[in-house]
Order: sequence, then C-alpha cells, then structure tokens
Amino acid sequence: MSFFSSSPQSASPVSSPGVSRSPMSSGYREQCQELLDKRYHAVTTQTQNYYTGDIVPPSTKSQVIRAQKFSVLYYYLMNFVFFTYSLLVPILTKPPAFGGLDLRDFHVGPPQIVVMVVVLAIPLLRLKVMSWTTEFYQLAALLLGLEIALIAFTVAWWSPGIPVLFMIFLANLLNMGVSQYYWKKQFQLTVAELEQLVPPAPPKSKDTTDKTLGVFSNFADLKEEFNRLWGFKKNRSIPVLFGERCGVFNTRAAPLSHPKALALTYMQALNPRETLVEWGRDAAALWDLNLLGLADGMLDTFITNVAFSLAGLWAGQVLFVEWGHHGVLSLLCSCSMVAIGAMAYVRTRTWLEDAVGVSVTEKEWLAHEIVKHPADREELVYDTLDVTIMPSSGKQHMTGDAEHQLNGRLNFVFMWICVASIADFIGESYLAKMYWNLSVETKSMMEALTPFNFKLYQHAKWEVTSLAIVVKSIQNLLFIMMASIFFGTYYENEELPVILMGAIGTACFVMSITKAVEAVGYSFTVLRNGNTARHKWVSEWIVLVLMIVVVTNLGIWLYFLPIMKSWNLPIGGCNAVVNQYVFPGKCKN
Repeated sequence: MSFFSSSPQSASPVSSPGVSRSPMSSGYREQCQELLDKRYHAVTTQTQNYYTGDIVPPSTKSQVIRAQKFSVLYYYLMNFVFFTYSLLVPILTKPPAFGGLDLRDFHVGPPQIVVMVVVLAIPLLRLKVMSWTTEFYQLAALLLGLEIALIAFTVAWWSPGIPVLFMIFLANLLNMGVSQYYWKKQFQLTVAELEQLVPPAPPKSKDTTDKTLGVFSNFADLKEEFNRLWGFKKNRSIPVLFGERCGVFNTRAAPLSHPKALALTYMQALNPRETLVEWGRDAAALWDLNLLGLADGMLDTFITNVAFSLAGLWAGQVLFVEWGHHGVLSLLCSCSMVAIGAMAYVRTRTWLEDAVGVSVTEKEWLAHEIVKHPADREELVYDTLDVTIMPSSGKQHMTGDAEHQLNGRLNFVFMWICVASIADFIGESYLAKMYWNLSVETKSMMEALTPFNFKLYQHAKWEVTSLAIVVKSIQNLLFIMMASIFFGTYYENEELPVILMGAIGTACFVMSITKAVEAVGYSFTVLRNGNTARHKWVSEWIVLVLMIVVVTNLGIWLYFLPIMKSWNLPIGGCNAVVNQYVFPGKCKN
C-alpha cells in the first residue's frame, strides 16, 4: 500500500514497483534489496552525469544507519553472552546465591586499591580529554579496556558468578549510552554542514579529445573537427536543449532548495522546541532530546538482560547441579526465551531491510537540485516518495488487494519510522526519539514541498511497532513468571535477595504499564481516524496486549511480591497443592 496520496491539484498516483508480499515472507528481503539497489544506482548515475564527484547522504556521512545495523548485532550478541555465561555460573559458584551482590564480599585492601587506581586512571583520563569528533574505534577501545579491567577485578576479588553478570550489565549500559550520544553528535555535526554535501553543479561540458587523437582517420571525424574549429558546432547537453524548447511544460522553481529544506528539517527534528521551518508541522508529536530519553531504553535493557540471565541461570541449575522437579519447566522457559529472541530477530531483520534505504531516499532528494532536466527531477521526487504519477509508466504496478500490498513503502518517511522502531526495540531509546522526530519532520517537509500527502502516519507506525510491543510484553510476562518460580523454589534455607527482587518487580511493573499505555494510545490515534480493514486488527491487538499486561500484574502482586516479602500467598496459600509444587521453597518456610 502506498502511504503517499496526491493533493487535489495533482494527478492520482499509483504505487511504484517494488514489494507486493508480506514483510515476513521469504521473498520480501530479496525484492526490497533489489529495488533499493536499482534506485541507488539510478540516482548515482544521475548525479555523476552532472558533475564530477557524488552526493554523500547525511545518514551515510554520519554513519547512523550503518551504526544501527551493528547495534542490532550487538543487541543479540549481548543477550547470547548473558544467557551463555549464566548457564555456566552454577558450575563456577555455589547455589542459590551464586556469589551474591553483597559489597562486603568484595575483598579489597590498600594494595588492591592501588592496583585498581593505576590500571583505571589511564583510560579514564583519556576519556576525559577525548572529543566527540574522534573516530569511534578509539572510544570503543578505551571502553573495552576499562570494562575488561573491571570484570577482571571482580573475578579476582569478588566472585565469578552474579557479580560478573552485574559488571557486564553495567558495561552494556555504559556502551549503549555512550554510543547513542556519540552517533547523535555525529548526525548533528553532519546536518550542520548538510548544504555543503551538495555543491553547485558546474556547466556540463563534453570532452572531445578522442576526436583530436586521430590524424585524418576518416572523413566524418575530420568534418566534425572542422565544424568545432570554426564554431559551427558546440556541445549542448540535453537539459540545455530542453530549456530552449517551446510549447512544452516545465517545472516551477521550488520556494526552497532541497538541500536547504532537508537541512532545516533535520535541524528542526534535533531542536524540537524551536521553530526553524516555515511550513506547518506537528510540534506535539516531537520528543525532547535530553538524556532522560535514555531511561526507558535502560529499563528495557535491564529486563531483557536479566531475563536471559535468569533463564540461563535456571537452566544451568537443573542441568549441572540438581534436576529437581522443575527441570522440564526450566528448559521450557529457556526455550521460550530463545524462541522470543528468534522471533525478535526475524522482525528486526525484516524492518531493517526497509530502514537501510533512508540513505537512498536522502540522495534522491538532494540530487533534485543538481539534475537539470525537468523529467529527471520529477522522477527523483517520485522515487523519493516511492510513487509513480502515470499508469502508463514503464514501471510495474501492484496487483491484488491494495490493503495488503507493501508497494510505496520504500519512501522517505516510512523508512525513518522503521529506523526509529528498530532503535526503540533494541533499547536505544535516545536515538529512537531522534529518529521519530526525523520521521515527523520529514513528513511535514514532503507534504509542504511536493503535491503529495503521507497517508495514515499512525497506522504505519502501528504496523511497524505492533509485533515489537507484543514480543516485549510476552518477554516481561515470562520474566516475572520465571523469577517467581526461581525465588520461590531455591531459597528455602537462604536469605532472599530482596533488593534485586525489588528491582525486578518494579521494572516489570513499569514496563507492563508502559506497554499498556502504548497500546491504548493507538485507540485514540488509529481507531478514531477513519475506518479501514486495519481497525479490526488494531482493536484485537489492543485487547491482546492488555490481557498480557493484566496477567503480568497478577503474577507480580499475587505471587512475586508475597514471595519477596515472605507473606502468605493470597490465592490458596501454602495449603494449596499447586502452590506447594510450584513454590516448594516458599511453602516449606
């Protein structure tokens, strides 16, 4: 389905060729990649035809899209590290504390403190003087050295169990926070000089040296050289010839150059509370870009990392220490976490195929200013919007039910929506808010400078984020279920880690409320906006998310909290056979 529709003064567009399958189908990625490759090579050919050199899109120069791809790999790699290392912790330490998190067990004296200060001082001083314009590998190397040293100190003087997992988690948070701020700065610096990325195109000239190399080789070349020598023939490009034609339509000059418009749009997205553009915009839909934007990403990272750690820890307990009567349940929960991770990877990989096309659309938009032939300029605009204006175009058109087609989605706005959704899913909430702002401001720019309107923005946002919200909600439910059973089983003769349990319970509760608010929000933005076949799916999806949230909170308040506070279980108490089986440690106490 094309998300751009024409204004009344324009012809009604149909979808450009592209992708007509479900985004989860096997052939979607291949079709998407093939179309983006074609568009990239087409616009590159256009730009190189008009001047020596090329246009470097801002998302490519700042490398934010390239960083996004590697951030996805980093996200799944860290989840694998947490699960795998936790699986081995029962072998390295004694259950059920597995080393604990009591700082009094961190055995350091003056000699150890001196060693730590000497080892950590150099990278910390280097970080203090390092600027945000430095190469990323230098920053990454310093962080890696700092984190390896901290983990080594933890293993040597504390424990190789839970404390090491805690240090890896803190290192993960540090890496994500620093990298998000770094790439936001890179993008900001690139936008500041965006207009310089598209220098004015010099007059197009044709090199005829090849004709002068021949010495009376043939009469045709000799005649051409004679005409050029005497001034009877001059090379004129197709745009120049078209400009001299009469009786044809030409495009009107835009009120603002495309590079200037894009620079103002991106600066507006980076400074949401200022007014930098002249056209109408939805300021209420923008996020403030301050460091508080890291909070929800850190919450999501905490739940994901600890959930995979708990799954691995429980599986290691039943595999390497004692099988017990929860062995099968433990492996089922571990397999469920792996399945959730696999589902999330498929979803992320699918939308990433769309997201990487942002650089192509940026280049198409910027190339409009240097391409002089009106037909070429119009074609670039239609490619940026992923629409074609005439049914007689040589492009292939979509077929079948238009409601379920994906043609037209490889456009400027939808790609930024995909980028934002991916960043939000992997816990990069700070960058995600910047990308959401970019999608909103780019939509306003396209509607102001082209005869097209973006259709159903909130509907598009729901289609990209709906599965992510369900996956995170199920993961949250599974996490609180695993935590309740684990702490209600293996701490019969041990003191419960109340502080850790409090952090887990609070995080799961806040996450469940957050997802409920997101889901209910679509009832105001989607269900109240027109009436499409999608409304039925959205309403049922909202009910599904709210059901998961309700079950999660029942687990928190009826089981997890009483176990943490050593209260009697509200439903059935410890006299119930089910409770005795599921929470044997709790009921024996």
